[in-house]
Amino acid sequence: VLTKPDRIPLGEADRWVSFIRNKQEALENNWFCVKQPSSHEWKGIKTWEDARQMEEDFFSGNSPWCQLDPIYQRYLCTRNLVDRLSRVLSDLMSKRVPEIRMEVYRIIRKTKDEIASLPREPRKTYTISSLVKDFMNDLARHVRGASDDPYTDSLGLIQSIRRGQENFRRAIRETAPRFRPFERCDAGIKHLRKALFLVQEEGDDIDGDTSEENNEPVSPSTSATDQYFAFSNVRKRKYSQMTHTKIYIEDILERANRARTREMTGRFPFKVKEYLIQSIVAQWKEPATEFCALVHKAVNGHVGNLIAKHFSEFGSLKHRVQHITDAHMDRCMQGSQQQIELYLSHEMQPFTLNESYTEKYRQKFFAYYFSAWDQADLSSDDEMENRGNDMSYRPRAFSRPAMDKGKAPMPPPAPKTPPKQGRRRNVRVDDWHPHTAESPIDSVGPVLDVMASVRAYFQVAYKRFVDNVPMGVDFALVKGVERGLHEALVDGLGMGDPDGEQFVRSLVVEDARIMESCNTLMNKYKRLEAAIEELSCIDL
Repeated sequence: VLTKPDRIPLGEADRWVSFIRNKQEALENNWFCVKQPSSHEWKGIKTWEDARQMEEDFFSGNSPWCQLDPIYQRYLCTRNLVDRLSRVLSDLMSKRVPEIRMEVYRIIRKTKDEIASLPREPRKTYTISSLVKDFMNDLARHVRGASDDPYTDSLGLIQSIRRGQENFRRAIRETAPRFRPFERCDAGIKHLRKALFLVQEEGDDIDGDTSEENNEPVSPSTSATDQYFAFSNVRKRKYSQMTHTKIYIEDILERANRARTREMTGRFPFKVKEYLIQSIVAQWKEPATEFCALVHKAVNGHVGNLIAKHFSEFGSLKHRVQHITDAHMDRCMQGSQQQIELYLSHEMQPFTLNESYTEKYRQKFFAYYFSAWDQADLSSDDEMENRGNDMSYRPRAFSRPAMDKGKAPMPPPAPKTPPKQGRRRNVRVDDWHPHTAESPIDSVGPVLDVMASVRAYFQVAYKRFVDNVPMGVDFALVKGVERGLHEALVDGLGMGDPDGEQFVRSLVVEDARIMESCNTLMNKYKRLEAAIEELSCIDL
């Protein structure tokens, strides 16, 4: 907009006209020229119309303005400028007002959500005892076992620890001793096939006895969503190093020689079996302790959600209840850890009253190990040649009727014409086995019996342990959270004291920061509502 055309220096009028004609520095809405009254002229002007009439008289009576074509005359005077500005503003409003209205609506919705997310105003009709009672009833429902929420991805308390129980069972199952009924020098050449009776009972699960010797067992993979109760990869590798060590015949014999005191020849001391069993049980502490910690984490998360649900609107009361509950859960955790230590100390001393159950397993494992030893022993070229020359020699497995009747398996009789001695047949420990052995089984039979007895006892002990630990953790930690918590809250909140009710009411005063945030959001919401009303009045 060009102003003060009455003060154009002599000879520059043509330059001003070139702007009006939009030939110099062209603009989308063109250049305009207006003339406002001077301070001297304002004395004779009474209305806005008088000022506009004086301006029109100036442009119509002075050169070069009066000589412009009519098409350019519309870019002179304030009336034409106001009219042009009105049309430009109307065009912008027709485009922007709907967008502005939608933006205001969006901010209103966001403000409503922020107001709704604030803790509710404390209820006027409440008692502290009723709040604690409602919380305890809800907690008891979750401890008993609440169903999953079908509208969310959250799991119930009992459902969330089920994965941890299964991982714990697998971790203990992986500690099964990996006996190999042949010599260490044959490792990688001779293999132990899967024990079919174990596969039938427990499935094709992780176990040294159910895997080929040259195929290391692989821990079952868990997805990212299951990592809440999955053992870490570092711990899995540690378990693998501890539990996947193979135990060969000479390892048993060496341990027997070290444990032998006054036993008769051909008899292994009980210390041999006890040592093997205790070395297995010693590996159970870490997975049991970690399982307990994972359950504690799950319970702590669920209890924290319940505290937020029932006490979040009551200012400092929520933090007070959380502190009391955390202390109570720590005591439950200590009780759970003591239970685990007690179970471990019991398991370190081999014992079971399930003698028939253990004996049946011992028979099965003895037959399993003897069959593997017998077949492995006949794998040399010399033995294959002897079997071809002497058709009367056949390795025989244990008879099925004897197994069915629950009798201890007996080794097959020695062949009438024994084959040439292979490497397996020469297994001996100085001053230990009788030199007058009538058959090869006389030298290796006690070793296989140790393997079978320890492996059979493991089946009994591990199943007992993987039941006892989850039950103990459930009693001490999961159910223990509910047990005694009400009394802890009553004492911690001072509900039984004469001045306790007044103290608790001081905790439920609404947080000043929450009140300030609520007031700010409410004022913002009112301003936005007023803006919407004004925008609705604009006629486009």
